[in-house]
Amino acid sequence: MSEAKEETKEKTEEPKEEMSEPKEETEGPKQRKESKKRFSREYYAKIKLYSMKNIKEVLKKNGIKYPSNASYSVLHEIFESHNLEITQKDLEEEIAKAEAKEEEEEKAKAEAKAEKEKAKALEKAKAEAEAKAEAEANSKPLTEPKVEIVMTLNIKAHGSESSQFPPSSPISKYYKNNVRVHSMACVPGVLSYAFMSKTYDDIRRAYYVFNDKTDCATEENMKVYSDISKQYKDMFKNVENNESIFFRHARTNIDRAASFTTYLSKKEFFFGNTEKENEIIKQLCESQVEGFIKSRGLNVSDIRLKITNIDGSVIYRQIFNPVYEEIKHGIDYYDEYADYSHIDFDIRQFNLSYRIGIEFILNVLHKEELIPAVLQIFNFKDGEDRVLRINLEQLYEFFKLVGIKFVNILDDSCRYFPEKFKMTGEKAEKLYSKEQKSNKKPYAFGKRSDRKRSDRKRSDRKLRTHKLTKRTRKHLKSIKLNRKT
Repeated sequence: MSEAKEETKEKTEEPKEEMSEPKEETEGPKQRKESKKRFSREYYAKIKLYSMKNIKEVLKKNGIKYPSNASYSVLHEIFESHNLEITQKDLEEEIAKAEAKEEEEEKAKAEAKAEKEKAKALEKAKAEAEAKAEAEANSKPLTEPKVEIVMTLNIKAHGSESSQFPPSSPISKYYKNNVRVHSMACVPGVLSYAFMSKTYDDIRRAYYVFNDKTDCATEENMKVYSDISKQYKDMFKNVENNESIFFRHARTNIDRAASFTTYLSKKEFFFGNTEKENEIIKQLCESQVEGFIKSRGLNVSDIRLKITNIDGSVIYRQIFNPVYEEIKHGIDYYDEYADYSHIDFDIRQFNLSYRIGIEFILNVLHKEELIPAVLQIFNFKDGEDRVLRINLEQLYEFFKLVGIKFVNILDDSCRYFPEKFKMTGEKAEKLYSKEQKSNKKPYAFGKRSDRKRSDRKRSDRKLRTHKLTKRTRKHLKSIKLNRKT
């Protein structure tokens, strides 16, 4: 009885021993991936081998004729009727070809990635070296006053943006650290709105805004533009019935419009007229049309020097403002009722989208020898008086070549992103947030002048000219950053 029990016990315990044996290992992620690849290669190899093109090639190879306009089903029927088939060898050869092609593509991809990383590392090293050199130069005691040029541009154009600048690139750092931007659209993807008849007056107003305080950091002048948000909102009420998506988007973001921003995206400015603008032009008087056309572009509103003395004190000195030229022609901005239609005063000479503008401004800066290089940067063709588009990359090249250290930009253009860039609301908010973080530039434009501001009267200001001393001229000549040979 006990033996029977023991035998029964052994029999019952046997399955437990089997259960305790280790199970066969299942495929891991790597094996599953390889299995999928093998299946995929075999699947597409079969599709290729049984394709219309391949069946025709097999029939030709075997000397079998077929109608030139035969459909796939007819060709397949002919193929099978001659006892032709795709062998395992054919399949393996096709898979081998696919594997070889994949290997080549992977190799090319790896090489491209390595090249990209190498270029990125070189660019980073170059940027770090430049930053280090600049930091060292700034830390060294000055043996003579340091002179840096500050330029203000008023841009009247259509604007289209695209991908962002690489964050560590020199161009990105320049626009983040050395350029202050006041944008009417401000928020990514938003349009800007303005009255065409007022464009010329707005350009001239900027001259006087920057001529009001000539011996201080331009932040003082830019503060004027901090207060125009309300005016812009009021102006937008004139188009509140427009229900296009662009106007709806602009109205949604109106509280953030007409404010300061940072150029983080590539942007192109267009100075031509749209069909709608051409229709509006027909309703304007001749002088308004002329003023509008001439003011489209990159209008120089002010040029001044930031001078850092040996003792570390900073002073500012305006060396040019278009008001100087107006005074020469006998124009008084403050006289609202005067008629100057008979005076030959052309604002194109301060507009960098015109050849005469480039020539005039580089003469002011005593850098006439750079005129051919600047014309080349802005893609002027022989005999061409004006270009209709300029982008931020070209502007950067211009600033570096001429030695413009700091720039204020009054940007009236739209922030339009083409459909292919898929600028969703979420992406726009992220980009806007990044731009706002770089808005404050406490060190770039320098501290305010230690010199007491003079109490010149307006009549005294009228007597100022942009004639420079020999020493200042020498300083301007010496500012040759990244000059191309």
